[in-house]
Amino acid sequence: MNLAHVLDEALPDVPALRTEERYPRIHPKLVVREYQDRDGLVVMCMIPGGRPPYYFRFNQYQYLLASLFDGERSYDDIAAEYNHRTGANLSGEQIKGFAEGMGKVEFWYKSPEEESACLCHELMTSRRKAVKKKRDWGDLSSITFVEFDPSGYIEWVYKHFSWVYSRGFLLWSAFMLLVATLILGSHWHEVWNDSIQFYDLLGKGASHAALFFTMFFSLGAIHETAHGLTCRHFGGTPHRMGAFTIYLVPAIFCDVSEVWVYGDRWQRLATVVAGVLSEVIVACYATVIWWVTPPGTFVHTACYMIILSGGIFCAVVNWNPLSKMDGYYLFSEYYRFHDIKGQSTSYCTAWVRNKIFRMPIEIPKLPYPRNIVYPIYGVLSGIYCYFMLTFLSRLAYHVFTYYSARWAIVPAGIVAAIIFSTRIRMLVTFMKEFYRHKLPLVRAHWPKYSAIAAAIILAGLLPLRREYVEETFTLEPVQHAVLNAEVNGRIDAVNAREGDRVVAGQPLVHMHDLTVATRVAENAANRQSAFEHAVQAQLGYGDLAAAQQVQLQYAVGETLAQDRARRLDVRSPISGIVVTPRTEDLLGTYAKEGSRL
Repeated sequence: MNLAHVLDEALPDVPALRTEERYPRIHPKLVVREYQDRDGLVVMCMIPGGRPPYYFRFNQYQYLLASLFDGERSYDDIAAEYNHRTGANLSGEQIKGFAEGMGKVEFWYKSPEEESACLCHELMTSRRKAVKKKRDWGDLSSITFVEFDPSGYIEWVYKHFSWVYSRGFLLWSAFMLLVATLILGSHWHEVWNDSIQFYDLLGKGASHAALFFTMFFSLGAIHETAHGLTCRHFGGTPHRMGAFTIYLVPAIFCDVSEVWVYGDRWQRLATVVAGVLSEVIVACYATVIWWVTPPGTFVHTACYMIILSGGIFCAVVNWNPLSKMDGYYLFSEYYRFHDIKGQSTSYCTAWVRNKIFRMPIEIPKLPYPRNIVYPIYGVLSGIYCYFMLTFLSRLAYHVFTYYSARWAIVPAGIVAAIIFSTRIRMLVTFMKEFYRHKLPLVRAHWPKYSAIAAAIILAGLLPLRREYVEETFTLEPVQHAVLNAEVNGRIDAVNAREGDRVVAGQPLVHMHDLTVATRVAENAANRQSAFEHAVQAQLGYGDLAAAQQVQLQYAVGETLAQDRARRLDVRSPISGIVVTPRTEDLLGTYAKEGSRL
């Protein structure tokens, strides 16, 4: 038993502080902005100071009700005033319930004395909460590990880099994007395959994982800093930044909620886009440097890693609207669907319970076009969510397989149970509700439902699926040939790519060497000259034998030079499939005699 448990057992419960009952009061420094949204007039409110939660969204009637709380009026007085202005029929108890709900999210203003009393009470009761409070690690959609206030950091960066929001830099970035697109387009097959391999961490070792997460967090810091800078540019100030995980995938976040108060719709969209755009701009500069630097150098390799980390896959992952990342906020803000994930999930859940399981659940009424968009989005978002959870479970199984293929199912099963624990509890709760609702019906028709249940169990026991075993194996070719350069030369043409089928004797690589070409031409000229001398010696009765000997010598030299020239064309010794990746990279390189191609 640790010290916290000892104190919890030994000390008595802390009594609640008795304070004078006061009516809630709206914050006197509340920042308010009004926008016209799909739902009508929307009021954005923010409590200054960076103390979360400090960002609130109301419709016009909710804000009107909140604005009536001045700390002096009673709940009945507020109900009478609100009913007079809107024609509603709310009671004092309903107004009190609204006030208590807003009090839970710390919306109401507290004087310094009230803040001090509340802080004292929280400190005295924290010992019991620290012992009893347990985190629900089954909810892996988002887990925050560390956070801090980045306002000073963002202000310093904005002071030195505010020029990135100038029109000139925007035009220059568009030009760099065009240049990088042309360069990567000429190496598309290579970059795409390497991107897939770069994000595949299985079997790559600790060095690759360290490199991957180093690049990931470095670009992630740039990404979130860009969000914060853009929020600062449009009048807001970020107050929360830190590290968290999305379905166990580490990431960095920056809370830019203030731009939803200070900025208009297009400024909010620009703030969301700024993150991916910053990584793309960095990748554009890295692309140009990678293109002009020689292969094998540190700068060339580092720039290529930046391209793989912050290029195509960055946009694909971040702009996915089915997960609460940049793409989700971009989609919901552009089409003005506030909280589409939560509302669509609630709608689909109510529809399934009502229409399929015939439970007395009211389906929310959705106006057009939400009655079309929300069901589609809810289904796709649910599929994506369970796909990610299943993927993490299978990933855990494959990781444990590397250590023990026979017992990997045990730790993988534990990880899967943790991952799906929240869903399992929700399923158990639903089954209890369904059982209580259908119990009278089952009792009235138990023979019929017993037969149906027996048929389902019997169908589940039938061997309809063929059993198989998953094992790791290595596929090796019957014949394997490695091509080496037989002579020195510069590679001018590569006639095969990875995956191409070739036959024995097919030319694969053509090389050119100026020395070999010169020797062939020189020996051909000398042999022709020796032949002419031999003819003249024969006609003039000269030394024919010596002339023929010289002619034979030059003919042998020409034959050797032509043989060396023929070896500049590298041919396949066997029939098969080319397995060497990126053979086009050999173009323009100089191969030494005996080097591997």
